[in-house]
Amino acid sequence: MVSYTQLLKKVYIKAKQVDPDCKILNGGLAKTIPLYLKKIYQNGGKGYFDILAIHPFVHPLYGSDVYRVKGLYNACKKIMQESGDDKNIWFTEIGVSGVKALSPSNTWWLGDSLTEEQQAVWVRRLYKELLSQLADYKIF
Repeated sequence: MVSYTQLLKKVYIKAKQVDPDCKILNGGLAKTIPLYLKKIYQNGGKGYFDILAIHPFVHPLYGSDVYRVKGLYNACKKIMQESGDDKNIWFTEIGVSGVKALSPSNTWWLGDSLTEEQQAVWVRRLYKELLSQLADYKIF
């Protein structure tokens, strides 16, 4: 994350020189989101992004999916506060692998894929629950 943070800082400075009002998002963090965010701050990244972008992938078939996404959000908020920072958090990528027909060959890194119908139901529920409970973010 040292090289990434150095790149983030350079890009932030150059972009703000061109357009001081532009909003800079970090490259969306996935998998070990809290660890990566801590490393950005440890490497001097505070002040070099305007909005925190995360990709909180969870698997709805394993239960507690909304709870786990909110847990990632809360962990990021805590790390930002501990680092003397307060930024909005955007979920710039969220979802699950959806397929027309399940088979052993079309699984994804979190486990079994969902049918397209299961995925549609889950995405609708996730968006509804998260948007009603967390005020400062956007979901894409």
